[in-house]
Amino acid sequence: IRNKFARIRFETNEFIEQNEELNVQNELLSDRNKIILLISGVLGFLSILLYIFIRQRLKTAKLEQEQEQQIANQEIYNLMLSQQNEVDEGRRKEKKRISQELHDGVLGRLLGARLVLETYNDKTDEAAILKREKYLDELQGIEEDIRDVSHKLHEKALDADIGYVQLIENLLEKQCAVSGFTYEFKSDKNISWINIKGDLKMNLYRIIQESIQNINKYSKAKHVKVLFRSEENVLYLTVRDNGVGFNTNAKSKGIGLKNINSRVKDLNGKVTIESKHNKGTVLFVEIPY
Repeated sequence: IRNKFARIRFETNEFIEQNEELNVQNELLSDRNKIILLISGVLGFLSILLYIFIRQRLKTAKLEQEQEQQIANQEIYNLMLSQQNEVDEGRRKEKKRISQELHDGVLGRLLGARLVLETYNDKTDEAAILKREKYLDELQGIEEDIRDVSHKLHEKALDADIGYVQLIENLLEKQCAVSGFTYEFKSDKNISWINIKGDLKMNLYRIIQESIQNINKYSKAKHVKVLFRSEENVLYLTVRDNGVGFNTNAKSKGIGLKNINSRVKDLNGKVTIESKHNKGTVLFVEIPY
């Protein structure tokens, strides 16, 4: 009986030790779980902070880009407005000069010739005939003067259109100097830029600017062609390069192309892009005006 009690006591003590050991292990496991839970919570919190930070950075970058674009648009607008003011001032001065020239010169000579000719209407002698011929020559000279004034007016109208064309030329020249490519620029003479809205001209300028920037970044082109033409109240812009080309079906498109598409869409226009590997890229834009 004594041995039986001793065995029971031994087994009881062993059970108690095992139970205490299990309690210790459970406490350790519980502490480990708490640590893991704490670390998971901290990592989750940091992940949320990182997500918020990245999202805020993207929003800030987008806002900065929009602000830069607005500033660039305003600079272009101010430049075109300044050019327009110069053109308007030039027109005003030219109108005043032509008015004075017509009034003081041509009209005075016409009046003098008419009055003199009236005095010779009833005369048939040789002296009178010579006089009439002299004043007929004078009238012919006045006719040539009027034609000369007309030509000058036409030239002034052409000069007004040169302003915007020169603005595009300056843009291409600067980009050529920076990027090292050659360029060719043509604008149909039948396009009356002076009669095209400033908003349309500003957006066309930005489209060309963004196209050239894309060529600089990705195309590796050596030569760029920019062409304006007009047909039936539709303005056509073509930008062509001889660079490496790209996949036009790719889902991912650069910000530049997205901006171009957005601008043309706002102008109720259409954009078409053609590109082949190592055969360059062509951007076609058509906008009604």
